[in-house]
Amino acid sequence: MSLGDTSQKLIESAARISSLPTLPPYATTLVRAITRESRDLERDIQSLLSPYRSQSSQSQTPGGDTQFKSSFNPADDPALATTLMVNHVTLRRNKRCLLAYHRTRIAHLEKSLWSGLPLTQSSSAPSNPSSQESNLTPSESLLASSLSSLYSQLGAQYPDIDLLGSITPPREVYVEIRVLREVGEVQTEYGSLVLGKNSVHFVRLSDVEGLIRGGVVEVVGEGG
Repeated sequence: MSLGDTSQKLIESAARISSLPTLPPYATTLVRAITRESRDLERDIQSLLSPYRSQSSQSQTPGGDTQFKSSFNPADDPALATTLMVNHVTLRRNKRCLLAYHRTRIAHLEKSLWSGLPLTQSSSAPSNPSSQESNLTPSESLLASSLSSLYSQLGAQYPDIDLLGSITPPREVYVEIRVLREVGEVQTEYGSLVLGKNSVHFVRLSDVEGLIRGGVVEVVGEGG
C-alpha cells in the first residue's frame, strides 16, 4: 500500500458520514494505521537527518523539548531532499486527514443532538445521549453528555422556547403527515390525537415537529 492510501480511505469515510442520518462506528483500524504510519514517517525523517546534526547546535523549544539544528543542504543530495520532502508532506497530510475526520464526526454529533435526531444507528433514545451505543468513542460520549446538559440548562432557563425547533419559518401552518411507527395518543394544543401506524392526519406543524425530527412521522403534503 502506498503512502497516504489509508488517509484517503479515512477521508472517503468522513465524506460518507455527512450523508448518513446517524453516526457509523468509529474507524478505529484506519485511525490506528494512519497514526502508526505517521510515527514511522517521523522516525524515518529523524533517522535520515541524524548524520547532519550535532550536539553543539541543539536548542530548547518553548515547551522544554530539545531541538537540533540540521546542517543538511538539499542541493548537496537531491535524492535525500526528495525523500525528506515526500515524507514530510505525507506526514502533514495524515495529520490533516485525522483532524478532518474527527471534526466531521463532531459536527454530525452536534447537529444530531440539536436536531433531536438519533446519535447512532441503534440508539433507542433519540434525544438522550446518556444511553450511548458502541458507535461513539468515550470522548464523543462525553461531548454528547456535556451538550445534553447544556441543552437541559438552557431549556430550564427558557421554558417557553423550543430550542430544538427549526429556525426557518414554516411555509405552511398545517401539514399532512403519515405515521411511520405506532405512537398512540398524543396531546396537542387543541386536544388529543391518536397516531396509529400508517395512518394519515392533517395537523398543525408545530404539534408534530418533534415527531418529524425523530423520524416517527413524515410529511406527505402541505396546505392551509
